[in-house]
Amino acid sequence: MIPDNFFNSKSNYWALFWELIVMTIALTYRYKYFQTKTERLAKKNRDQQEQLFSGTVAFQEKEMQRFSSLLHDTIGANLGLLRLEADHMTLTESGRSQLANHITQLGNDVRIMSHRLSPILLEEKGLFQAIEETVERIKITGQIELQFEWVGNKTHLNTQYGILIYRITQELLQNLIKHSQAKNAFFQIMVEEQLVSIYLEDDGVGSNQTEPASGVGLKSIEKLAELLNGRFQINSTVGEGFSISIEFNWNNHE
Repeated sequence: MIPDNFFNSKSNYWALFWELIVMTIALTYRYKYFQTKTERLAKKNRDQQEQLFSGTVAFQEKEMQRFSSLLHDTIGANLGLLRLEADHMTLTESGRSQLANHITQLGNDVRIMSHRLSPILLEEKGLFQAIEETVERIKITGQIELQFEWVGNKTHLNTQYGILIYRITQELLQNLIKHSQAKNAFFQIMVEEQLVSIYLEDDGVGSNQTEPASGVGLKSIEKLAELLNGRFQINSTVGEGFSISIEFNWNNHE
C-alpha cells in the first residue's frame, strides 16, 4: 500500500513512474514472447497436419497403384483362366463344381480389394463400428478366435487419423489371417487424451523376425506408423506367437 505522503516527494513520484514504465515494457515483451511462441506452435501444428494430409494422400495413391497392379495381374489373369476353363471344360458335375469354386474365389478377391480401395464402412459408420464389423466378419469364419477391445473415446477421430488407423487395422488383420496360423488372437485399440495405441497378439507359429523387412503387409504398417510419427514394435519367437504394437501422439482438439 502506498503511504499518503508518498507523492509529496518528487523523487518518489519519478521512481514510481519509471517502475511503471519498466513493468509496462516487461509485460509488453512477455506478451510478444508468448504471442510469438503461440504463433510458432500454431504453425508447427499446421505443418504437421499438412504433412499428415499429404502423407495420407501419398499413401492412398500408392494403394491405388497397388490396386491397379492387383487388378491387372490377379483379377485379369483369373478371368482369363475362367474363360479358358469354361470354353474347354466338360460340363460334368465335378466340372461345374470346380468352375463355381473358382468363380466364388474370384468374387471374394474382388470384394476384399474393393474394401481396401474404398472403406465405405468407415465413411458411413465411423472408425469404431467399421473396425468392429471387420473383426466380426473374421470371427464368423471360425478360422481364428479373435477378441477385440476398444478402450477410450469411440467418437470420430480426425479424418486423416481415422483413415490411417483403419488401414493399419486392415494390414494387421490380413497379416494375422494369412501368416500367423493362430487359433486365438487379441486386438486392442486404446484412445487416450493425447495418445493412440494399437496392439495385436496371437498364439500362432511366430518367427525370429523382429523387423518388417520381408513382409509387404508389415512394411506397410511400418510406413503408416512413420507417417503418424509413431513407434512400431514387433515381438516374436518361433512357436510362441507374434505381437505388434503401434503408438502415436494425436491432438483431440484438431
